[in-house]
Amino acid sequence: MTSRHPPGSLRERKRAAAKAAVAEAAIGLFAERGYDAVSVAEICEVANVAPRSFFRYFPTKKDLLLEPFRDMADGVTGSIASAPSDMSDREVIQQAMRELARHVLVDWDRIMRYLRVLQGAAAVRAAPELQFADLEREYADTLMRRRGAAGSADWRTRLFVARIHSGFRVWFDELTDRDVEDPLGLLDQILAEHE
Repeated sequence: MTSRHPPGSLRERKRAAAKAAVAEAAIGLFAERGYDAVSVAEICEVANVAPRSFFRYFPTKKDLLLEPFRDMADGVTGSIASAPSDMSDREVIQQAMRELARHVLVDWDRIMRYLRVLQGAAAVRAAPELQFADLEREYADTLMRRRGAAGSADWRTRLFVARIHSGFRVWFDELTDRDVEDPLGLLDQILAEHE
């Protein structure tokens, strides 16, 4: 959704702050009682916003829970699309995964809260935004468009992207399973396995 207000304007910053407050209130309620047990009306009451405002920020309760994951996927797609033309496909994808990793590390606690809530929300877990094959296809198609090719990515490009993306998922699992002294160094090591 695009805003009518310039990025960084006071109105846009207020909107972003209000939206974040609604999301924080919702995640707190979801964590306490479970996703399915919380209504939009209850979220609005805790966040002190009208339902109309809620639906301006999030079309559905499910969208609220999916937004961080959509933002991350959009960030990867944007990174691929805007990479300098002299970079190789490998450099482009690896750079996008490193940028995503930096975002994950900065926002770790929030992402982990969302993931814990998501574990108890079976209907949301099936959303296309969380299906890795769909994300990998989107990244591969964006990589093809960056090259100036029309249509969908070929199987080689899709396999290449899937390997790099699976490396990122292994990295994320490592971070959730154990203490990692140098998370970005570990990501570089994992991504180097695909060279």
